[in-house]
Amino acid sequence: MKKSLSVFCLSSCLLLLAGCAPLMPKNHNFKETLRDRNISYRAETKLNADRAIKYECHLSVATYNRVVLLVGQAPTAALRSKAVDIVRHIPNVKLVYNRVTIEAPSSTLTRSSDSWITTKVCTQLLAKPKLDSTKVKVVTENGTVYLMGLTSRKQARIVVDIARKVSGVQKVVKLFEYTS
Repeated sequence: MKKSLSVFCLSSCLLLLAGCAPLMPKNHNFKETLRDRNISYRAETKLNADRAIKYECHLSVATYNRVVLLVGQAPTAALRSKAVDIVRHIPNVKLVYNRVTIEAPSSTLTRSSDSWITTKVCTQLLAKPKLDSTKVKVVTENGTVYLMGLTSRKQARIVVDIARKVSGVQKVVKLFEYTS
């Protein structure tokens, strides 16, 4: 029992950090996975290099198959536009989904709740038989769950249905690329 609880806690923490997507998704080869991580790293580094963005905004970057999701809050439209422009100019970025809202940065409590929602969604995805959750990345911001990845329409419907039923989820946004 103690060992099972430890494994569950460790798995939950890892899911929380990875946003559900595994270290190397089945549909990605090693080079693609590194490219996506490099895009996210460069975006975060460049965003943090801008003092106004770093200290006045709360932004998160997620990348899957060269598609970047930018979520969070910016106090002005100008700062939001600046952040999106920075991310768009990162090499190899195919598309940027701008989901940054114009408002004060979210609270620590809201961010903790979002992390917990992501963990619950990922856990439910892993528990679903015949669902390949390795093709899905889950990001939660202010109660909205963003789902990205490469998957079939049938699998996407299952993922969305699972996410909608998780307590605390206010909205689900699909950002999938469909394989067939």
